[in-house]
Amino acid sequence: MIRRHYTRLIDELFADRALRIFGASLLGTQLFTFLFWIIMGAENGSLIDIIGGRADPICWPYFESCAELREFLNWSPLLWRVIFTFWFALAMAGVGLFLWPTDSRSANDRRRVAAGWWILLATQVFKWLVLSLDYRMMGNYHYMPFIISFAYLFFTQRRLLLPLLIIGFYVSAGSLKLNYEWLSGGALYRDTFLDGVWLQVACAYVLFLELILIWGIVSKRSWLRWLTLAQLAAFHAFSWQVVGFFYPMIMACLLSLFPLMWMRPQGDEIGHGERLLAGRLPRPHLLAIAAYAFAQLLPQIYGGDPALTSEGRLWSLNMFDSKSRCSVLAIARHRDGTSIDMSHFRRELGVRIHCDPIVYMNDMRRLCRLNRGNPNFTDVDLYLNSRRATDTQYTRILAETNLCAKFESGLDYNILFPNVFIQPAPSRALQHKATL
Repeated sequence: MIRRHYTRLIDELFADRALRIFGASLLGTQLFTFLFWIIMGAENGSLIDIIGGRADPICWPYFESCAELREFLNWSPLLWRVIFTFWFALAMAGVGLFLWPTDSRSANDRRRVAAGWWILLATQVFKWLVLSLDYRMMGNYHYMPFIISFAYLFFTQRRLLLPLLIIGFYVSAGSLKLNYEWLSGGALYRDTFLDGVWLQVACAYVLFLELILIWGIVSKRSWLRWLTLAQLAAFHAFSWQVVGFFYPMIMACLLSLFPLMWMRPQGDEIGHGERLLAGRLPRPHLLAIAAYAFAQLLPQIYGGDPALTSEGRLWSLNMFDSKSRCSVLAIARHRDGTSIDMSHFRRELGVRIHCDPIVYMNDMRRLCRLNRGNPNFTDVDLYLNSRRATDTQYTRILAETNLCAKFESGLDYNILFPNVFIQPAPSRALQHKATL
């Protein structure tokens, strides 16, 4: 059965040049990732700075031993650059294979398409492994290409599924913007040439575009499809000054699917909305869309504000869900009665994670590990209070004492279920003036 499904996957790509070119676009997202991580430098420093030993590790909850692995590897920056250059070259080779003209009667051409499929799979796995080495690399610009690449690699009838998943990204992003913080412009990371009421109008327009107008991209009317795509292009061009070059280029690669399908139509690129509402999509497609939708709803199940608690965010988009502010108090206690305020140990981090409880629990775990052989060290206490940029008061997120002892007893950050140490209830909000 697996071999038969694999044959169908390759046959569909072999017969559809638009999908092959889109495969090159998906590999293009990895080429831009290389530029972002290695050449341009990521938001929190280049990848070599992060994983090459010059930065304290911040581990993902599903891989809390990343520090030990990085210490064991202890690869030099030069070796990392060689490895990533090979990854770049392999992705470039895959682009060439997908763009290679094919003859429907040529077995060699079919093998070239299959080789492109395997290269896309291998490079995506490699990217995920590297991403897992540090939590700093999290971001929607990786989350979305991973999902689309997974669907492209393992689902047939891609012309039906991929457009709906991309629309789902915009609808999910729009739903996160249904708050005062976004509509007021307070969620933007950087200033733009718009301000005041014009900025608020632009933010409201983006919300309308992502929730309502986006469906025009699968309209039966050609002019409406192209108009919707033009609006998305204008939106991402404007966002360049706010989020930098990487995210708009990733979205350009993903959105290339639509003009490719329209210029090489096969009858599947219209009527997606009607099919979805009528349940006339293939069952695997419906299950994939339902799984994606559930992942976006998951953060709301835990209670509290997921933009501050981080619970459920590993499974869902978190695009502009908050421009958070936080105050942190971490106290290391010693047997001689002295204590050290560790509140300002935090280095500069990106907006999405600089107040993330995962980061601070990770730091406390590392602090406990470093002091395991210190006879004067007793334990560490952690307090984290956070708020959205437009809130007037902080909310208590963490208030944990004796964390080292709790870690030894098995306390972990659970990515599936609510964490007992996170305090999301509004009734526990701290009633003090926001000063940060």
